Amino acid sequence: MTRALVIQLARFGDLVQTKRLLVSLTASGVETHLCLDASLAPLAAILFPDVATHAIRAHGGAALTNDPAVLGRAMLVENRRAFAELRALDFDAVYNLNFSGLNFRLAGLFDPAVVRGYAMAHGQEFKGLWPELAMRWASDRRIGLNLVDFWGHYADHPIAPEAVNPVAEPRGGGVGVVLAGRE
Repeated sequence: MTRALVIQLARFGDLVQTKRLLVSLTASGVETHLCLDASLAPLAAILFPDVATHAIRAHGGAALTNDPAVLGRAMLVENRRAFAELRALDFDAVYNLNFSGLNFRLAGLFDPAVVRGYAMAHGQEFKGLWPELAMRWASDRRIGLNLVDFWGHYADHPIAPEAVNPVAEPRGGGVGVVLAGRE
């Protein structure tokens, strides 16, 4: 069985939008892991019960300070154990979904040949072809890039969009989430 890691260190909406990729990977028989901010770990356990979660401190550490250097050091100390555990898991694929310093550093723990999205190679940050193309599309707001579909197509065999969530019905018994943003 192959093992994959999805790195999604953004906020609530981005976590929900990652569902198509995570469901596609698990449906393909991939042992799927998700690295996310610790504040979202309880929600991720509900949304993605078949995915192993790895919580790190991505949005603020234990130190109550406005000094970025102090905050950065505190976050690294808190995250060392999680980073060591992730590195030891030997992933066949790593999907790094966000363009941020911490995402790049986390992706740098793995062989660049297995990282899709935003990666580190020889100390240099680089974007894969898929996110580069998506950023070009996103610059034209008329296109209306859907991140659920964009991230879902990192999977070799993405599930159909209609298979991601049940059809919304009045009094359907589920929870409705409306995401707002640029797209």
